[in-house]
Amino acid sequence: MKTLPSPCPPLSGLILAGGAGRRVHGADKAWLLWQQQPVITHVLAQLLPQVNELWISANRELDRYNDLPGCSPERIIRDEWPDYPGPLAGIASCLGKMPTGWVLISPVDTPKLPQDLGHQLWIGLQQAQQDHADAGSKNGLKMAVTCQRTAAGDETTHWLHMLVHTDLCTNLRQRLAAGQRRVRDWCQSEHAVKVFIRGEADCFVNLNNDSDYRAPH
Repeated sequence: MKTLPSPCPPLSGLILAGGAGRRVHGADKAWLLWQQQPVITHVLAQLLPQVNELWISANRELDRYNDLPGCSPERIIRDEWPDYPGPLAGIASCLGKMPTGWVLISPVDTPKLPQDLGHQLWIGLQQAQQDHADAGSKNGLKMAVTCQRTAAGDETTHWLHMLVHTDLCTNLRQRLAAGQRRVRDWCQSEHAVKVFIRGEADCFVNLNNDSDYRAPH
């Protein structure tokens, strides 16, 4: 018998802003202007209503974040690994310092996120957890990632827009120590639930190149 999903618990938010910016000529992407404001301010506006506290993975000019709404110095975290090893290093560096619980994660370059993303991911995870239990599994699911369907019926997975539990930190650190840095591989190893998200077609638009910041939106 199906049970109703449990209410969404308090979430922590994590913005991944620690990249090297190789596709934007080494710029710190968080501070590139989009619609006349630093792109991180748009992501904050979408995430802050969904979370109890906000953390930022960053590696440059950490003091700049202190004046942003919802930010505080103790929750702005550098990578523990050198030379910009990728987003998993940012996630691992933060998860070990965050309060135990669920974390809503987004890269800094996706300014149009749904304002109910965390809730949608939680509901999808709970539904999958029920199916998991009905199949006889006693292992809890600890990760959900976002998916979209295109008008043509294709599926796109946005691996870095995710809901994860801090319990996954130890395993992630072990993967990094072994030189495994691919986000998709980590998600698949943790049996991440793919949740199809309701929202605008461009809600996960990724501002990855110089031209994306110059173009009107």
